[in-house]
Amino acid sequence: MAKRLVPMMVFLVLLSGLILAACSPAAAPATPTPAPAAKAPAASPTAAPPRPTATATPRKLEKVVLAIPAVGLSDLFTVVAEKKGFYKEEGFEVDKQVIGSDIGVKAVIAGEIEYTRAIGSVLRAATQGLPVKGILAAQTRPPQLLVARPEFKTVQELKGKNIGVDSQQGTTHVLLKAIVKYYGLDPEKDIVAIALTDNPTRLKAVQGGAVQAAMLDLAIAIKAEGEGLRILANAGDITERVMGGLATSDKRIKENPGQVLRFVRAHVKALKYIKDTKNRDDIIKIMMGELNLTLQESTKTYDIGIKGFSDDGDISEAVVKLDIDDARTLAKITNEVPVSQAFDYSFVRKLKQ
Repeated sequence: MAKRLVPMMVFLVLLSGLILAACSPAAAPATPTPAPAAKAPAASPTAAPPRPTATATPRKLEKVVLAIPAVGLSDLFTVVAEKKGFYKEEGFEVDKQVIGSDIGVKAVIAGEIEYTRAIGSVLRAATQGLPVKGILAAQTRPPQLLVARPEFKTVQELKGKNIGVDSQQGTTHVLLKAIVKYYGLDPEKDIVAIALTDNPTRLKAVQGGAVQAAMLDLAIAIKAEGEGLRILANAGDITERVMGGLATSDKRIKENPGQVLRFVRAHVKALKYIKDTKNRDDIIKIMMGELNLTLQESTKTYDIGIKGFSDDGDISEAVVKLDIDDARTLAKITNEVPVSQAFDYSFVRKLKQ
């Protein structure tokens, strides 16, 4: 019996060995010498397209309107913001429209436009309780000059004469009062202020004799001097004021602070670009094109006016207080008005953190 079982046991052992061999992984073949890598075949027209790499979706530009009281040096920071792409960087398509100071302030309050550069008029309006505020100051030394016909050699000789300003009680009117008072005249009795909206209109009025003098932006004044008119005084040498800046409504500040911050940031970038001396030649070139100045006129404008620009859109509260006090006197307001009622510092100061 034992002898009969041996062949069977041998058969079973061999069978189990074959089963284990079939279930075990095959031995790795000898590694051949690698052949040069073949180029990947071109994708078949029916092959699935490759997955696209992640790319940033272009931001849809937000359209806003910015009211410009007059074209001149005070508008330089908005020009730079546009030409250097700072508006687009912050997601804006800006429609700049020349609109008188008072009308621009009313339009901002009514929500018909988003922003105005007439910050002086805004500070005066806010002092009287209107729902609007300054949000950025571009200049602290007003680049506004008193320019007269060549027969007038002193400010005192303008007593009783017609002098062009942007609007009644507008920024240039306030600055004109400061100038004539400094030179010993009574701003309420000794001059006649004529509202003539923008710089080109005022310049033509002086040249044509409709008025005997006018308040003109620095760049326009230098050009006028080259054409035979006479510069009698520079407001920036006499007083500090917020001149050139941005303002918007209280409603926009409350309901859309993100947009306001981006808009302020675009202009802070522009101010930093303007103040960087490495960009001097570029700024002079921009002024030549935008203000129709010669190289000599543009260079002189830059060298005189650059010192009056802010580095970051911030401004001393004491300077804002000067505008507030002007407005209080004009409106016969006896109560103190806090600076926070007229100027919101939160945006420019957040960008400085």
